[in-house]
Amino acid sequence: MLRAFKYYTINADDEFFEGETNAYVMDLHNGDILEIHFASVIGRLWHADGSSEYVYIQGMEEYLDSVFAE
Repeated sequence: MLRAFKYYTINADDEFFEGETNAYVMDLHNGDILEIHFASVIGRLWHADGSSEYVYIQGMEEYLDSVFAE
């Protein structure tokens, strides 16, 4: 299911997302890390080389909530 999620890079800077908290942090096991912001459709994709980009990931937080629900 996770591989079915599409993401789109968005143009944004760090100041726009200052104060965001992460709902989930996913190790993608290829050197990349995906931070999923709480109550948002936005995340930050960190690449193995230290660069990052903001990404639109609608539905990812809700899906993970359902997987990890008590």
